[in-house]
Amino acid sequence: MRSNDISALVDGRATPLGHPNALRPGAKFRLRRLDTLRADTELHLASPDGPSLRVAAGAYLTLDRLADHLDDAGRREMTNLVDRAAAGDATADARVEALLPLAHEAIRARLRAHPDDPGAAKLRMWLIVFDE
Repeated sequence: MRSNDISALVDGRATPLGHPNALRPGAKFRLRRLDTLRADTELHLASPDGPSLRVAAGAYLTLDRLADHLDDAGRREMTNLVDRAAAGDATADARVEALLPLAHEAIRARLRAHPDDPGAAKLRMWLIVFDE
């Protein structure tokens, strides 16, 4: 999986825009940079790599706005992960790369508050990867 993609299992019904068929409960999908997914019903998206997401019926889901759908526990998980990566933890850094669509907002917040952390250069690199 590229760091700008995220895979998940759908619990609910969703329609990828530009595709004729809706995703049914239990479907696996990969959300890529230019994809937009419309939640036809409330969605619960479970990823084997990271926190689950809840998306309200009628909402649109894009890769760059995934973190908007994290619950408080998921946000804390991303913040803690980025904090460990900023301190130089290589294992946390690898996980940040894998979860970049969910972690990029926590990275931005961390770099604003602590631009000189030992792992800050690597975090900035991940933001460049995500933004391009």
